[in-house]
Amino acid sequence: WFAVILTVDFGKLSPAKAPELISVLHDDDEIVEVVNVKADPARIPELTKHAGIYPAWHMNKTYWISIIVDGTLSDEDVMDLIRQSHGIVAGSKSSHAIRSGAWMIPSNPKIYDVDAGFAAGGGEIEWHQHNDIQPGDEVYIYSSAPNSAILYRCEVVASNLPYKGMFQESKGYTRSMRIRLVEKYPKDRFPLSFIKAHGGSVVRSARTMPAELLNAIRAFDLNNK
Repeated sequence: WFAVILTVDFGKLSPAKAPELISVLHDDDEIVEVVNVKADPARIPELTKHAGIYPAWHMNKTYWISIIVDGTLSDEDVMDLIRQSHGIVAGSKSSHAIRSGAWMIPSNPKIYDVDAGFAAGGGEIEWHQHNDIQPGDEVYIYSSAPNSAILYRCEVVASNLPYKGMFQESKGYTRSMRIRLVEKYPKDRFPLSFIKAHGGSVVRSARTMPAELLNAIRAFDLNNK
């Protein structure tokens, strides 16, 4: 199994969750729908700190998490967690695990200067890693307001490195990846309006790049070389 849909009284989920991490309030006896998926045991403490993700209901909490289906997590985020779960299960049985080779990650220019990071690192930087990202994958960096646009296309040089960055204690990150800058885009090239027009949305966490958006960016790049 890599995913199972269950219904449960919300009150059986909520005691295991800090109140500030419950985005949508439900009555304790309200029946809610959850999707249980497998996750890397080392990442489960980090994952369950996110709103919408709970310690697994009715399954081994060492290996499983519960995702509440109430709109707290976007469809893209839910599907990404399902793909990762499938990869964990199928990876031990075959070479046909479902995974993506293109990712979107958010960056807040008020917190971190990406340009300065690439300049200091000779065109490479280390970044905290959430997903099943592997060397050779593409990573697109979305810069939040005031840019609100995809500004960077990068290639993953190395992944699953020990994380020693500035968010280690506050965010609980344990892994990082090294990415190399391939291209920087002007901020009017792929703004939020372009992203939404091609199946994407505001990027608040690392996620799989939507196929429609990836194809649109690649087509634009190809036609404007």
